[in-house]
Amino acid sequence: MLRILTLACRFLLVFVCALSIGISSLNFNSLAQDKPRRPLPKPPSGARGFEQTGRDASSRLIAAGATRGPLKPIAPYEGLAYNPKPFFAWAAQPGAASYHLTLRDGAESSSPIVYETDVKTAQFAYPADAPALTPGKLYSWRVSTAGVMERKQGAVATFFVLAGEDAAQIKAALEKAKLTAPKNASQRLAQARIFEDFGVWYDALGIGSALVNENPNDAEVKAYYDSLIKRLRDEETKAVSQSSTSALELWQQLLPLLAAQKEGPARLVINSNRAAARSLYKELLFEAFASLLYDGPPLQGSEQARKLLAESDDENGALEAKFNEWSKERKPGVGFNNASDGIEQILCLAEIASLRFNEKDPGKDAPPGSPRELTERALKLSEANGIELAVASFSGSLSFYALREKRLDEVGPPLDRAEAIWTKWNEQVGLFQAPLIRAYASYAVENWKEAATFFGRAAELWRRATP
Repeated sequence: MLRILTLACRFLLVFVCALSIGISSLNFNSLAQDKPRRPLPKPPSGARGFEQTGRDASSRLIAAGATRGPLKPIAPYEGLAYNPKPFFAWAAQPGAASYHLTLRDGAESSSPIVYETDVKTAQFAYPADAPALTPGKLYSWRVSTAGVMERKQGAVATFFVLAGEDAAQIKAALEKAKLTAPKNASQRLAQARIFEDFGVWYDALGIGSALVNENPNDAEVKAYYDSLIKRLRDEETKAVSQSSTSALELWQQLLPLLAAQKEGPARLVINSNRAAARSLYKELLFEAFASLLYDGPPLQGSEQARKLLAESDDENGALEAKFNEWSKERKPGVGFNNASDGIEQILCLAEIASLRFNEKDPGKDAPPGSPRELTERALKLSEANGIELAVASFSGSLSFYALREKRLDEVGPPLDRAEAIWTKWNEQVGLFQAPLIRAYASYAVENWKEAATFFGRAAELWRRATP
């Protein structure tokens, strides 16, 4: 038992403390379609949602945290615009003197650039003298901060310029309300509410932002703007929950098929739910990366599942190629790019945190921060991208830091959160860590009996995790 516990403790110090930092950055190329679909229909009563990528909000993960974090678009992944001169807004980057906005004709990273410009504030109204946008087309945009040494890019957002019947419905609603040409702030606010009811994010936000800027002390205007942002965030939170659930459900379907070596049926299951497949791939990519980084055993069945998921989707395949490149050298800057969004940034932070924890130099281009600070950043990114296994890992890490820094009252809550996720996914290494941390917490307050119980439980789970 002592040998097992020695190995266990050693593994904890590397695996937990080194911080597994958690993406899913979505590569939006594979989400794009050659011909954008029509927007979702407006329900008979009530408002239409702002996100137009499908009735299943888990079909995109950028939703999670889209309004949070530097450079993130304050927009759904695929929104709507009635006015072909849309209003863009994003989360400000602290210390940024300016931003570079790029607008493309299509959702591909290789799509032609329609317009680009430098902007000094974190919002931009498409100018009248810029190239006209075509109704019925899908466009994409993102912002970046200038800098030769460290250029940061925000996430991609797309929008569909309404045309035909969809535009006609909104025009009719505006005409019926006599709001085609509002004459005062009250009428403009009423016009914004119509756009909101139809789920036309860019027009609703553009009017709301303008009214707030013009009337900063108007309580009704401010309440409307705040309600818009809250509604988008509520949609984002729902999307994260649905995404995590769909990934776990797919994982539970795949496990028995892979155990029975039924690769054909497993591929069919994967291809039947591409959104869940992308979500699950990022969960398993995080697991694989952490397993190599910290020399721990992988989640049982994850290797085969991850490779099938990578073969099923170009986006997953691109990330798998980067993972293979990184795994050969396991060095910062190889394979994954810290300037990217989501999972790539998460994995880069994990590696840098691990190096700093072990008092090694991660390189001059590494972001600042202690291992604990990087863990906190990583946890937020993981929450925003709906990567549950990463959330569990970082929550466990924060629990360990609380123990290490003798903040014993703060050990329990993050560890409870982590353990709940590890239990759902049957993540044996994580489940081993939970009682081990609790054992040391009990030891710290000289509760010997409880400490012995938890140490025994940890040893038992370690044997299961490392057969």
